[in-house]
Amino acid sequence: MNDWLNKFITPRMMENGHLYLTVVWIILIIPSAVLWKDSVPYLVAISVYAVITGHISSWQAARVERIQDDDDDVAEANENIRAVMKHLENIEQKLDRLPSTGYRKEYGTDQAQ
Repeated sequence: MNDWLNKFITPRMMENGHLYLTVVWIILIIPSAVLWKDSVPYLVAISVYAVITGHISSWQAARVERIQDDDDDVAEANENIRAVMKHLENIEQKLDRLPSTGYRKEYGTDQAQ
């Protein structure tokens, strides 16, 4: 189900949805203060909206946190690969400083050829 949500609920869609709902709630400030100040259903609607948007915001934050955690794992793996490559380069340099042997010449790994 999470893949379905990620496919259809994009960050751009969330951004636009929050923008439109913000405009709607700003427009509703005056009627709510004047006409519906004693209306229980209106108070329930505002409360339900607040709960839903709070959960959506928390879900988005958790999703971003998971993606950042995955990126950190990739960065750590890249650092490990770089360290291994540097170690292999150091070994190769040490091998290049060794005197030539018949084995190295036979298999074409001798750079002094």
